[in-house]
Amino acid sequence: MYYVVASLPVALYSCALILGLLGVELPFASAELRPLAQWMLFLSLALQSLWAAYGHIFVTERVAQSIGWQASPFQHEIGSANLGIGLGAIAAAILGPTAAWVILIVAACFLWGAAAVHVTDMYRTKNFAINNAGPIFWWDILTPIFEKLLCLNVQRARQATSLDDVDLSLQVACTTRPTLCSCTRGSFPAQEDTAKRVPNG
Repeated sequence: MYYVVASLPVALYSCALILGLLGVELPFASAELRPLAQWMLFLSLALQSLWAAYGHIFVTERVAQSIGWQASPFQHEIGSANLGIGLGAIAAAILGPTAAWVILIVAACFLWGAAAVHVTDMYRTKNFAINNAGPIFWWDILTPIFEKLLCLNVQRARQATSLDDVDLSLQVACTTRPTLCSCTRGSFPAQEDTAKRVPNG
């Protein structure tokens, strides 16, 4: 049973990748985010974090056993952190790129910190329990990296769109006001006319 539950990160990752690459948009997500970013935030980061929160808070002993640890009150703190990240990831999917960057920073600090603890435990105690060295361990490492790449992709797309808007505005201005267009090329008609009227010598 542990192995089935432990495979949830892989299942959520796979679903997010399939839906995102097919271009299926998350109904309530920000249009500024591409479908893949929407689904990775919602399925991979949010739902997995909420599932982890449920396990650490309500099924404390079973989760601790699957990690190879003893149950501890600290699991409730971990569960609360997972709850915040999960809800924050849902909010980021709705609010857009800026919120996505914020939750990414929070998630990276928590998940990479957790991965460091798991690595230390594997090295010192040879603990290779399914939820210490299995899919969740790789999820801790890879999720912030993949989410960062998606956010950078969105940021570059926004910058490219902004440049296209500027070019279009210049084209419209040149069409409606040719003198303005000549000024943008460094030629100022007023100065040229003045120069022509001043006699040499």
